[in-house]
Amino acid sequence: MKTTVPFLFLFCLTTSAWVKKETRVWYIHEETDGQVFDHRTKVMDGLIEEAWTINGKVVTAQDYEDRYLAARSAELKAERKAQEAQRQAQEQELAEAQQFTRHARILVHKRTLQEQVEALDKELAKIKNPRLEPYYVFAEQSFATRELFAQVAGDLMSQVKTTLARSEDQLTETELVTLITQLEQQPMRLREFYRSSVKHAINTCDDTQLLKEFLELLA
Repeated sequence: MKTTVPFLFLFCLTTSAWVKKETRVWYIHEETDGQVFDHRTKVMDGLIEEAWTINGKVVTAQDYEDRYLAARSAELKAERKAQEAQRQAQEQELAEAQQFTRHARILVHKRTLQEQVEALDKELAKIKNPRLEPYYVFAEQSFATRELFAQVAGDLMSQVKTTLARSEDQLTETELVTLITQLEQQPMRLREFYRSSVKHAINTCDDTQLLKEFLELLA
């Protein structure tokens, strides 16, 4: 809406030393919803004259008021619609940005988890040597029982690989971070378990060929 502030004309006309006429004029000009509204008021010698026009056409006061309010209502609706469209666009942009950021974080977590799995698979490949299994040493520094070792080597690793096979949209950061945290403590335990088992085999095995193999494993 474009509005011109009302302004006043003051005319003083003197016809003699004792006679003076005063005229005041107010003029309101407004543009709204593509229409031009003009309201002119003149006060002269105690008489009030008013004129209303819309787009240059003279109308009644009531018609002027009705059409002005309708035009303002239409303009306000258009403004509200534009504001709502802008708000929705901003919300959509924010949602897309957040989704992109979340997706990126998920990918980073998955990559970290994949690297952990690859490193642990290498450790487990050495430990799961059938010739070494009879010499496993279960201790608090690594795995206190065979069941605890099986939970990591079997259940946990299986869970992680199943998780990695899922799409990014199916995953949450919480579950990925939880698995990453669980795997972080496993490499040290597996290495300790491996070294203890190989040392035990060397100390107790009488098979020279097997002992050479175990020495190579320690290298």
